[in-house]
Amino acid sequence: MMIARVHWPLLALLSVIFVIIGCANLGILASHFGPLLRIPGIDKVAHVFLYGLLALVACYTWPKQGNAFHRAFYWAPVWVLGFALLEEFSQLFIDARSADLGDVVADIVGVVIATTLFSIRQNVGSRVDVFSFKTARSVARR
Repeated sequence: MMIARVHWPLLALLSVIFVIIGCANLGILASHFGPLLRIPGIDKVAHVFLYGLLALVACYTWPKQGNAFHRAFYWAPVWVLGFALLEEFSQLFIDARSADLGDVVADIVGVVIATTLFSIRQNVGSRVDVFSFKTARSVARR
């Protein structure tokens, strides 16, 4: 039961991404969002956002055992990038899609941004009292 409660955000986001991939594979995205998809670079922005969000959610929902920060910091991005590479590779075999190195770069950028935000939040956020803007060290001295 505990696993299901911890991982539901990741599973929900993966479900949304699978629906988006399925719609793109079937050509549904192009038919419904044609004018929006004609904006230059919008697909790259979508890749940065979706895979960045996936990496951030994966980092926060990664199993917390042992040195939890390091496990999440290293393995969650590797898992997300592996998923991104497999998804791009699968496009080679689908007539309605085309694999693009730019999409892979956008995926990497999104994962790097998300992992950096996760790292900052874990390293700085845990030592700062958000409400008083004092570090934990200055609070402990009182």
